[in-house]
Amino acid sequence: MAHHFRHDGQTCHESMIQVPEIQGWHHFHLDYPLELVELLRENYRPDSKYPQVYRGKRTISLAEHGLVKYNHYALNHEYSETGKIVVGALPLAAFSAWMRNQLQSRVETLQHEVSDGLKHRAWYEIEFNRQQGLLNASLYLFEFNTSCGQQIFKIGRTSRDVLERLAETQGDVEQALSQSVSAQVVRVVPMAGFVEKYALHRYASHRFDLASHTEYLQLTPAVLRKLKSDLTKLAKQSPPFNKAENFIASGRWRYEDKRKAASKEGIARRLRSGATFGRPRGTVLTQSEFHQKHQDVVDLLLNGNFSISEIVKVTVKSRSTVKRIKSSLKN
Repeated sequence: MAHHFRHDGQTCHESMIQVPEIQGWHHFHLDYPLELVELLRENYRPDSKYPQVYRGKRTISLAEHGLVKYNHYALNHEYSETGKIVVGALPLAAFSAWMRNQLQSRVETLQHEVSDGLKHRAWYEIEFNRQQGLLNASLYLFEFNTSCGQQIFKIGRTSRDVLERLAETQGDVEQALSQSVSAQVVRVVPMAGFVEKYALHRYASHRFDLASHTEYLQLTPAVLRKLKSDLTKLAKQSPPFNKAENFIASGRWRYEDKRKAASKEGIARRLRSGATFGRPRGTVLTQSEFHQKHQDVVDLLLNGNFSISEIVKVTVKSRSTVKRIKSSLKN
């Protein structure tokens, strides 16, 4: 893949910093032997009736590396998910799920290595800082139309306002082509900056050389429809960040250790002063008092003609409270 164009500005300052590469970032074949990667590419037939079928040699070696898998129903070898990434055949939504797993796996590995004293904590912090930028960045598709009728597209990511980035790239295009250019935003997918490199890899055959810039494409109407559909599905099918991803994206990782230390110190200080924690003695209701407090729920449960959902709706009590009362009535 071509090197990422390092334009001036906030978006790509991080690319100027020498930090460890994220697994699967610039080279989606990871650490696989080059000859196996070339076999996958040479034998990929995207326009065939069954593009997922691998028809080349060395299937055993490819299978051992997880790049192809055997279909026992069709009796043939097919590209695995990772194999599809190598040839750019995996849709953006599927790649997003794969990449998110890769990023989380990398963090978990680093956490264990730092905990075991195998790596300095700085590696862990570098990884979190980089992933925070990737997770918070938006993926975009811009369209540029020149005064002579030429149409150019750009895939990229930014952590800034998209319109601000559009104006900046419009200036880049006008300077490179020495003519006026109109520009518009075609698609924006928030929190998907980590998909940018693969999107460029997937549509690399349509790359347009614009001076030293490497993120521009020239697309036929059919390919443009495919790309727009790819981005739309990415936006609709990607689940929200999980707890671990939010921990990184929110920047909480920066102060979590200090927060825990402060909380621990606060508890210790309270204990030294003679304070106690938990419910004060005598404040816990007996079962009889609890039933009396929620007599309306008890009556409906004893009636036997109402479901839990119906009781929740009628009494405006929480589902957990109704379940707790129902369980206590059985005892």
